[in-house]
Amino acid sequence: MFVVMDRYHFSPSGNGELIAADVSIYPNMNFVQPSNLPYPGPPPRDKNDTPHARIVCEVGNCQTTINRESKCQLWMNQVYVRYVLGIKLHKKRNTRNDREQYHRSMTAKLWQQGVADPQEVRC
Repeated sequence: MFVVMDRYHFSPSGNGELIAADVSIYPNMNFVQPSNLPYPGPPPRDKNDTPHARIVCEVGNCQTTINRESKCQLWMNQVYVRYVLGIKLHKKRNTRNDREQYHRSMTAKLWQQGVADPQEVRC
């Protein structure tokens, strides 16, 4: 498995646009099974000629929760994506920890292929 940032994939919207997930995890070519879907199924490789990501992570710092969730749902439209982890970082709080760092909370959701409702965790 390889973990990369800014690896371009064709947009799940089907408009031919290239987009990059914040973080993507894709398998080594030795572990990729040939697609059972006839052409024009999902492309076997991304723009860099490596297998498409199977796990995608979207982190929202400035973007809205709705924007992040819609992008995560869009990734789940791709049959080769197995999991999407969406993380929303909320604004800093006025309180600080012992190291003078601001406290901050986040919300994380995990979408899984074949599972209707994403699992949510708030920290």
